This record gives sequence, structure tokens and C-alpha cells, in this order.
Amino acid sequence: MTPAGRSQEVAPVNPCEGLARAWVDPVHGHDPLYQLPISITVVDLALIGQINDPNAPFKTLQAAIDAVHAHLGYQWTQNATTQGIVYALPGLYGQHGQGSSLDVFPIMMRDRVNVRGLGARRSVIRGTRPYQGVPVSSKLIFWPDGGSQPGGGGAGSFNAEVLVDYSYSAVKDSGFWAGGQGTPWRGMGDSAELLDSFTLEGGDVQILVSCPGIFPPEAMSGRITNCVFDMRDGWSVTANSPSLVSGPWFGIMLVKGLWVNPPTFGYIEQKFLIANNTFVLAQYYGDGEVGPLSKDVAVGIIDVTNPCRITCEPNIEQRGLGSPCLANNLFRLPPIENDRRRAMLGIEDSDVRIDDGTANFVPSNAFRTTTSAAVNLARATSNFSLAANTGFYSRPVRPATVWNGVVNLLVNCAGPGCSVVVAPTPAVVMWDGSQAPGQVDPGFVGEYLESFISPPTPVLPRVIDWRLLPDSALKNRGIMSNPPGLVAPFPMFVAANGFNMTDPACPDLASYRWDGEGYGNPRIVDGQVDIGFDEIDSMIACGTWGNDSNSHNAPSALLQPYAQQGRMKRYFIFDAIFRDKDCKIHGSGLIPATPPSAWSQPPETLDSPIQNPAYPNLPMERRTRYISFRDTGPTPTGTSGWIIPAANMLATPWFPPPLLRPPGLINRTFVLASTGDDNDVLGHVPPASATPQPDLYFGCEAELTWTDGLTKWWSNLQSEYR
Repeated sequence: MTPAGRSQEVAPVNPCEGLARAWVDPVHGHDPLYQLPISITVVDLALIGQINDPNAPFKTLQAAIDAVHAHLGYQWTQNATTQGIVYALPGLYGQHGQGSSLDVFPIMMRDRVNVRGLGARRSVIRGTRPYQGVPVSSKLIFWPDGGSQPGGGGAGSFNAEVLVDYSYSAVKDSGFWAGGQGTPWRGMGDSAELLDSFTLEGGDVQILVSCPGIFPPEAMSGRITNCVFDMRDGWSVTANSPSLVSGPWFGIMLVKGLWVNPPTFGYIEQKFLIANNTFVLAQYYGDGEVGPLSKDVAVGIIDVTNPCRITCEPNIEQRGLGSPCLANNLFRLPPIENDRRRAMLGIEDSDVRIDDGTANFVPSNAFRTTTSAAVNLARATSNFSLAANTGFYSRPVRPATVWNGVVNLLVNCAGPGCSVVVAPTPAVVMWDGSQAPGQVDPGFVGEYLESFISPPTPVLPRVIDWRLLPDSALKNRGIMSNPPGLVAPFPMFVAANGFNMTDPACPDLASYRWDGEGYGNPRIVDGQVDIGFDEIDSMIACGTWGNDSNSHNAPSALLQPYAQQGRMKRYFIFDAIFRDKDCKIHGSGLIPATPPSAWSQPPETLDSPIQNPAYPNLPMERRTRYISFRDTGPTPTGTSGWIIPAANMLATPWFPPPLLRPPGLINRTFVLASTGDDNDVLGHVPPASATPQPDLYFGCEAELTWTDGLTKWWSNLQSEYR
């Protein structure tokens, strides 16, 4: 039934009708001057003047988010359902000097404003806290420090560096709009803002979802998808970097605010979809050496309640009362028995079991079995905790839901055993260092390349690449409640805890359009979704650049200040089915005349991709061409493309080092090909290429030829900087 006083909304013919767009270029962008709060009726026109103009990008994410939010309020009409989106162009976000965006943390999400990076391997949000030092900016937040004993009274607050903050993304957002009245559409309920396709590095809390301290607390919702949470601690951005990155305590922190209005009190739910992300708390090199690890009590995702506001609830345990939906996430932790790092705290089994489309709720995440807990297990001394011998505490609880006449409140259950719930179990069990059967290594591209690429010199970077090898055990192991083409056109998630959410019809806002690699890389390949931020496709273009820099043979001004000269050689990994097939790698290499507009769709790519109707038995994504194949730019090799003859498409086994080889591991076999200088000469110019151009962007896509010389299998689009 439609609420009184509100007309029934009619879905527009164009699902993206009225979508407000903004672009952010951390190098070439420009921010207008503005101050908060803003009047809805007298919005600074300079602030919104760059909206829907790709040739006028903002410099910071925050200015773009605020401008879109102000624009939506300024042009809003009764019952309008318009949304906004910010495209984060490739580059480094944070206060890192010339060439970075200079964003001040936290970056605050706003209601109805979605933020999408153009590829998690290219759009990087990096914290400013030096290793065991003080960050540039911080925020006082609730800190789940439960005291020296479970249930103890040590809960408090902490000045933390928060990278992205959802706390002001609800409909009131009284600190933004003058008069404290909140958004003009506040009576229509909160929207689920998207944060998609970023790599997050450093900080104390990488994403925070928390009540901002207003009364009554606001319900919030959101979607966090296709991201890499790099939680490693004490690592160098480059081989010769003068400083180290300090890792976070939490990847995602969900904090419930207490509603105190006697005779009722309780916690307001946060409806968050956290799907297809990769959390990295450990790294391995090809020789089996263990690389940087996260802080020893770091937690990938924590759900916790803040028991105090005006008065305190008698039970002060920091409990996981919420019912988020955690689907298809990959947690990489060290295989060390009794390790105190945690994939999840305060998360119960019904939060991670997803309807597979047949009303059968099954696990969908990949992690080490012992890294989720129904009771607190992450207690340890930490450099930045408020007291010695304290750590993080959250007890997952299945709450009761009570309607108080205004909102639904989550209330702690009562009675013996009410706090004991089933701990989450993984869909795919990551190796825990034991001899237990059924464990796997995820098969990261970077760790594979490190197994045969020579160790770095003082000027060469390590290989950091969290994408999946073609035969990873995580392939096609993800779950959706409503796979496209089977029941409905838009992916849906339904969790055993009652959570449900459907992807928007507008492709720009859809979390299941592309994977973390961005344009031309479908999120769903072969009809099923993979676990983690990466979807395995026909081709993996890779090499000796890091996850957060695609610069090969020259420092790129787009990734300053830490991008460094890398090695020229490129590798291409194909599924073993392509052995003995001829292959041509086409590419585009024009420097965009107007970079911001070109970044919204990579240069030389097709606005309406071509679909080959001659081979209907091939999956759609393998007969869809996203690049023109004209090779009009100087990269990769003029008009001919890189030719990889069948003789060079060789099956290459990977025998991981003993440390990475769980019992019963099947040795992986796939095709590996390469181009460039075999000696990895620094500054080497690509074959038949012009002088290296630091800002040159290009896309490449393989055209795979079967032995009959006729059948074409088009790969996914791979884009990068040179």
C-alpha cells in the first residue's frame, strides 16, 4: 500500500533517467570553493556547474560527491527517484602530494550518491598514517575494546583514520543542508549507495558504517562490491620507497547506534550488501616467503553495537546484532595455527548463507575456517588500543525485532544461551597450515608470476596482483539468489537472515555489471559468479606492475607520487583450452584529446559492443567485442597487433612452493604467453612503438583463432597505462 500523501511512483522507460554524473581526475581536476551547510534553495551554482560535464572533472572525491548531492537537492521535484554517480578516474586518492587527489579523510558518502572506481587496480584510496605514526587527519569513533575480560567495561573511543565513511549517507544528513532539515526527499526512505571497484590501502578503518550521533539514529543502507581491501601492514609502495604503509585494524566496520527513548530502546538495522570483495591480510612471494601481514588482531569485517549514547544499556558487550549480507567475499589470511587475525567478528552463519535460487541457503565466502568466531577470539595488545592487553570484541547475537511506532529496533535476546549462534562456515576453505583435507590456495596471479620472475632490485617493484588464475578453486563458486537469465534480469541477493536486495536496473548503478577490472570485464562469466573482486575470463593481461599501478616502463603522472618505472615485459594467461591456437592481441593507444570524457569509456572502445551471431553456442561474453581492433595508436604494435603463434601458446604448469601447497593440491595448468624484452630491460620501448608517453592509456583484447582458422573467440577487454 502506498503511504498516505505519496503518489504511486511509475518506473521510467529509461532506468537511468535523470541520473546526475560527475567525474574526478586527481591530476587534472579542479574543485570549486564551497562551504557546508548548503541551502537547498540557494545552492552555490559554481559547485554544481561541473555536473554532467565530463570535460570539467573534480579533483577530489569529496567535492564531486557533495556537488552531486547538492545538485539532486537543487533540482528535486516531488517524489523524484533520481540518483547520482561519481566516476573515480584512475589515480591515487588521498593527501599524497602532487599527482594525488588531496582528499581529506574520511571521504563521506551522501544519500543517493553512488561512487564507482574505473577498475580496482587503477582507482586507489590510500591512507596517510605512516607506519606506527600519526595520520594527516582522524575522526573520533567508537572503538570495540571490550576490556581485559569478555563482557568487561573497557569500551571507548579512538581517533582513527577512516578512509570512507557511510555515517552521513542517510536521508537526514543534517550537517550538509542548512537548517538541519535534511534531504528534501527524506520522507521517501534511504537508498543503498554503491561503492564499487576501488583498492583501499592503509588507514585504521577502511570503510565505516556508523551512526553520526544524532537523535534518533538513522537507518542506513549501502552496497560495497568488487573492491580490494589491502590490509597488509608495514609494506613499501615501491621497492625504494622512503616510508611504509600502516595497515588498518578493520576493513569494514559496522557500528549500530543505540536508540534511547524510554520505555523502548534498541539498535537500528543497517542494510548493507558486502559482495565480491577481496580482503588481503597476508601476502606470499613465489619462493614461499611470507610477505607483509596485517596487524596481528586485524579484522576483515566486524559487526558491533555501541551501547552508549545518552545513557548506557546494562549489557555493554559489543555484540553483532545486525543482519548484513556477506556474499562471495575472499579473505586471504596467513596459514598460521592460533593466528589472531580474523576474517569476521560479530557475523553469524545466517549473514553469509545465500539463497542459491532454489530456496536453498548455502555459504558463499572463502576464508580460513578458524577465522570467524561465535565468541571473541581476537584479544591482544595493540600499538593504538586504549589500554594494554585489550583487543577487539564482538559477540554475534540473533536479535529480536521490535516496532516502537517509528522504526524497527534490534533488541538483544534474553535467557540462557541466547548469545550463542552458529559461526560462519566458508563455501571454499582456504588453507590453514594444517594437513586437513579439502583446503585450497586461491591461485592469485601475482603469486604465480612471482614464482618465476626474478627478485626485485632496488628499482623494481614486487608483483602484486590479486586477480585469479584460470583454474582457481573460486571460479563459479559464488552464489546469487536470482542469476540473470534464469529468473529475472537483475541479480538479487537473499540471505538466510532475511536480508534481500536487488541490483538497480540502471547499468551505471549496478554492482553486477563489471567486475573489479572495470569496463569490458563482465561480473558474471559462464553464467556463474566467481568469489572475490575478479571474474575469470578468456584472457589475463598481466606483468610486473602492482595492483595499484599499471605503469610499465615509465612513471605515470596519473599515479604519482609513488608510481615508478617498471619492467616492460607483459604476460598473457589463457585457459588451457587455447593451447595450440593462434592468438592476436589488438590494442588501442590514443592519448585522449579530452581525458575525462575518454575515461568514462576507454579510448578506442565501442559504445555499442559488437556481438558475433555466427557462433551462438559460445557464451555471450566470449563473442562480444569491446574494442574496435583498429590499432590506430602506437601501442601495442601499430596496425598488426601482437601476434602470438600457436607454437608459443604453451601449457604452463604452476607448482606452488611448499608453503603455498595445501594437501592434495592439483597442479594448475594453463597457457602462458609473453611479449616484450626477455631481459626485462628498464625503459624498454614496446615493439614498433614510439617514444614512451607516461600518460598513455590503452586497452587490449585478444582475438583467439581456432585451428580451422575461422572461428573467433573474443576475450575480455584489458586496459592499462604504459
